[in-house]
Amino acid sequence: MILNRAQKLAEEKGASAIEFALAYVLNQPYPMAATISPEKVEELLSSLRGSEILLTSEEMDLWESKIGGAKYDET
Repeated sequence: MILNRAQKLAEEKGASAIEFALAYVLNQPYPMAATISPEKVEELLSSLRGSEILLTSEEMDLWESKIGGAKYDET
């Protein structure tokens, strides 16, 4: 299940699955923005933590291989 995979990868970064997912979006090699809508202070803080996570290209590749995603082709 994708959530279990996200949790495992997130744990390796010391983050929650939601923080990891936000980090994944923000670490794309092309201009990207994420819309968040926290309702509680803790949700906002979680989003801030996620925005500070830097993923290596190996971590991005690993996540994409686990979810069956395609890499962005800059050509």
